[in-house]
Amino acid sequence: AMLETHQLPPLPRSPEKVFGPGTPQQVRPVSAGRPGRGRQAVHYNWAHANMRYLPNEARQEAEDAILAAQAQAAHYKSHALDAFSAQGTAETKLASTEREASLKAQDDEALRQLQAAQYEERLSALEDTLEAERAAHAAALEELHTQLEERTAEAAARVDLERRLREEAVAAADARAREAE
Repeated sequence: AMLETHQLPPLPRSPEKVFGPGTPQQVRPVSAGRPGRGRQAVHYNWAHANMRYLPNEARQEAEDAILAAQAQAAHYKSHALDAFSAQGTAETKLASTEREASLKAQDDEALRQLQAAQYEERLSALEDTLEAERAAHAAALEELHTQLEERTAEAAARVDLERRLREEAVAAADARAREAE
């Protein structure tokens, strides 16, 4: 679990260490001076006396370093939150795009099925029309064959009648010609 900056526990403070020429290095009882009062003499280590060292400056440097680290942490946190927000936005957009694509695919499938049903209905209607036209054509053809046979029979009957009449007329003409002779 990540803690927010304002939730971080305070840094443990170590007891302040004092460094520098004013720091007591060894404490020994004073043998000289006013004895009997229980005072201790302070001995200094003057090896670093030429260095400029102020505890307040060190503390200020440490606080500046802490503030810089906190600023950098806030900067990284800001970038992390921005990245997290961008990721959330991207995931939302992805989900929205997937949902839209799914709906479009469903709409396309429904449209395809509707068109297929319409085409099948049109094909069925055209097939029914074609069958009706074929049946009408077959009936008309049958009617024409029947009329042809009737006309052929009538024509044959007329030819036979005309042949008989002609034969009768020829026979009558022959008989008259024989009588006239």
